[in-house]
Amino acid sequence: MTRFAIAAVAALSLSLPALAAPDDIVPRGHPVYDLLGKNDPSLRRGDVLLTRREARERLARGRAGESALWAAMAREFGVEKGWGAAKPDGVLTTTLRASEGVGVLGTDGRALSVRLAGATRLGEGYAVGMAGSGWRDREGTAVETAYVTLPNRALDVTVGKRPIRWGPGFTGGLLFSDEASSFAQVGVEKSFTLPGVLGKRLGRLRFEQLYGQSFENDFPDAAATSRGTRRHLSGRRVSTDSDSRWSFSYAESMKNTRLPSPGFSQILPYYVYQNDWTANSTNRWLPFLPATGRQPDSFWLNFQAEVTASYRDRTSGVTGYADYLLDDIKAPSGLGRDGRVPPRTGLLLGVHAPKLGAEGRFDARLEYARLDPLTYANASAPLNWERGERPLGYNAGGNVNVLFARVNARIGERDGAALEYRSQSPRDTTPEGPTARVGPTERRVSLYAHHALTGRKFVGIRLDVVRGDRRGTRAEVRLGDAF
Repeated sequence: MTRFAIAAVAALSLSLPALAAPDDIVPRGHPVYDLLGKNDPSLRRGDVLLTRREARERLARGRAGESALWAAMAREFGVEKGWGAAKPDGVLTTTLRASEGVGVLGTDGRALSVRLAGATRLGEGYAVGMAGSGWRDREGTAVETAYVTLPNRALDVTVGKRPIRWGPGFTGGLLFSDEASSFAQVGVEKSFTLPGVLGKRLGRLRFEQLYGQSFENDFPDAAATSRGTRRHLSGRRVSTDSDSRWSFSYAESMKNTRLPSPGFSQILPYYVYQNDWTANSTNRWLPFLPATGRQPDSFWLNFQAEVTASYRDRTSGVTGYADYLLDDIKAPSGLGRDGRVPPRTGLLLGVHAPKLGAEGRFDARLEYARLDPLTYANASAPLNWERGERPLGYNAGGNVNVLFARVNARIGERDGAALEYRSQSPRDTTPEGPTARVGPTERRVSLYAHHALTGRKFVGIRLDVVRGDRRGTRAEVRLGDAF
C-alpha cells in the first residue's frame, strides 16, 4: 500500500466508520483469551469463545492484575472509556509491568502444539505477539498474531498480523471468520458518539477498517486481470457498540487481484469502486462520477456485504442474533437484472443463554446456518472467498446446512466441561458453476474438560467422535501454565 493509500484509510476513519458490535465473537487466537485464561483455565482449553461484551466485562472486573497485556486489551476493548463497570479516562496512567506472557503445551498423541503469548509496552503504544503450531486444528503459521497498536485521541492505528472474525456466530462469521490463518494488515479504529437526538438513540459507536495483503497460488487458466499471486483484502463496518438491548451492524468487504487507484479503493464504498470508479463505460451506476483505471467487470474483484442484528435481555442475559450475508447484489430475487442469477446468500440464526442453573453455572447456545450453493464462489477462481484452501468466511464454506448446540458447565472452583453437537450437510449435491463445491455430510460430538492444578497450571482433555462421510475418533491432552 502506498503512503497515499494509508493516509486515505486514516481519513476514512473520520467519515465512513466500520464498527464491531458488542455481541461479536472475539476471534480465536486473540491475546485477551491468554490474559483472562491466567485465572480461568477453561479459556486455555481452546474451545471457549467470548463476545466483545463478555471480554469487556471481565477486563473491567480484573483491574487488580494490571500489566502491559491487560492495559493493551483494556484499551482495545474500550474499558478505559467508561463502558460498563470501567472507570473514566486516564485509568491507564498507573505504573505497569513492562511485559507479560502465557504458555500452553498440548498433544494429541501424534504431535505437540505450543502456544505462547506476550505483550510489551512501547511508550503509549503496545506490541503484542503470539506463536502457535497446530493449535486450531488447521494449517497455522509459526507467528499467528504479532502487531503494534499506536493509540491516540483521533484514532488507533494497528499494523501487523491478526486473526479476523466479524459477527455473533459461535460457529464462525459469515463475512470474516478466523478459520483462515492471519495475514499482514493495516487497521484503524475509533469509538465515538454522534451529536444530538440521533446520538442519544444510537449510543456509542465504534469504527474499524482494515486493508491487507496475502499471497496465494496463481491460476494459469484464470482471466488475465486475475492472474498472479497477490491478493488484496479490505473490510469496513458500521455498528452500534453501546450497552443496550439492541445492536446492529453493516459491513462490506472485497478481495481483488489488482488495486487501481489504491487511495480511492479505501475511501469509496467498495461496490461504487468496482462498478463506477473502475468500471467500463457500458456498465456504470453513477455516470456522473469520474472514472479511472477501467477494468473488465467481475474477474478482478469480489464484493460482499453483511448485516447483523442482536437482542439481549438485560435481566437474564439471553441473546438472540442473526447474521445475513449477501455475496452478489444481483442474486436475491427481485434484484437481478434477469431471472438466471442464482441466489448467493448466507444466513445464521442463534440464541445464547449465558446464566442457567444454580449460580449461573451453565450456559447454552443453539445455532443454525445455511449458505446457498454458490455463496463464496466466484466466476474467477482466484477470487473465491478463501485464503489458500481455507475459507475467509464461514468455516464450512458455501453450499451447506449446519445445526450446532453447545452446553458449557462450571463444576466447582477448579473443574469445567463442555459438550458440543454439530450436524453438517450440503444444500445441493449437484450445484452448477465452474467453482461450485459440495462439502461432506458430517455429525460430530465433542467433549471438553479441564482441571486446575496448583497455581495457574491446568490439564485439559478433548474427545471428538465423528460420523458421516468422515469417520473417526480423536483424543487430545493439553497442559498449561502462566508465567
